[in-house]
Amino acid sequence: KNAALSTKMGSIDVYARVRPLLQRELHEEAPRVVQTTDGVVAVQVETDGTLRERRFRFGRVFGEATTQAQVFTACALPLVDAVMNGASACCLSYGQTGTGKTHTMLGAMDGLIPRCMGALFERVDGARVSYVEIHNERVADLLSDRTSLDIRDDCGVVGAEVVDVSSLDEVLDVLRLGAERRAIASTDLNERSSRSHTIFSVEVNGATLRLADLAGSEKWRTEELRDYSKHRIKELTSINQSLSALANVVSALKDGRPHVPYRASKLTRLLRDAFCGGRCAFVATLSPSSLCADETISTLHFARRAMRVRTFACEVAPEITSGNNPRRVRELEAALQSARAEIARLRRGSAAADASKDASEVADAKVLCERRRVLVDEWDTAADAETREAWLHDYHAWLRALPPLLPEDLAGASVELRERVRLMEAA
Repeated sequence: KNAALSTKMGSIDVYARVRPLLQRELHEEAPRVVQTTDGVVAVQVETDGTLRERRFRFGRVFGEATTQAQVFTACALPLVDAVMNGASACCLSYGQTGTGKTHTMLGAMDGLIPRCMGALFERVDGARVSYVEIHNERVADLLSDRTSLDIRDDCGVVGAEVVDVSSLDEVLDVLRLGAERRAIASTDLNERSSRSHTIFSVEVNGATLRLADLAGSEKWRTEELRDYSKHRIKELTSINQSLSALANVVSALKDGRPHVPYRASKLTRLLRDAFCGGRCAFVATLSPSSLCADETISTLHFARRAMRVRTFACEVAPEITSGNNPRRVRELEAALQSARAEIARLRRGSAAADASKDASEVADAKVLCERRRVLVDEWDTAADAETREAWLHDYHAWLRALPPLLPEDLAGASVELRERVRLMEAA
């Protein structure tokens, strides 16, 4: 098959959804600071003792009374249509812990995943599904015992269990099995907080639909660090760094940079096809409570940045087989063997040079350094008050992603950025 290069440009469809106040928020009598009207989210924030309103406009805003059916019709039904037309698609739920991401994707009254599958079964007899989670930068299969899977840029997760389904009941069985295996922990905001990203993938009609429920981000609470286990600290660091890597990808796409750092995390590698020519929807989930105002503003800034992303269809190389080009096949096989040998040599050399170096820490440091580079690049453009405020929110998100004990290069970068922030806030 010869695939023509498409130059069609698209954008990410961004939606905001505000949940009702939780019982804990009602008990603490935390005031409601978020209002929604006609595609606008208005947040009351206090700055220097003065209450002011910040407004964010999106294609569609869902208030507290919005039903699951309304969210599906607006956000996900167009993705089902795209997949039926042979295009890959993706839907991500993003927001602070406890703001309704999992409820939107899976919750009571049928979230987006069951509704997407129901809509697909009205048009096809069956589909193939897989369900994986990314926890501490390890990809685990939620439908089998395999806990360390590879991601390949050309074919997604390698080795994940793929299940043939032909009814909604079979899909619900798959989702229940996955829910039992997912990494869960208790937080101040949610008794059963998801501590991993999960991606439910559907293969149908030659295309893939990915439905991603992202882990919630949490601020580092310095006074509580002594009570956190090493596992919990690593978990929080991994979540914030992968979300930071996602922010780097969104920033690079928004700015039209020639290099987009998809390979900085397992999450961005797996979602690459959605940003590269596919149809993508982004649901930002929000709390209306004053207790969450800072995180609400951060989520809205990120969502607005995603709305400015322009995606391009990627070039698909023509298929080469031994039948139509045997010489080229031999050349590619030889190149592959050579590359494998070089990789093996580099791995041996790396192990000999520093056998004690933790590879995961190196990867984490690269993500943080890349995010720091993006912040420095955006410094010169922070001219007006609104842009400065958005930059400061990004900066504080970067700080939260830093581990308690910093490598030397990150420690220096942190000091440098802190000084820049001091000068900005003093201006």
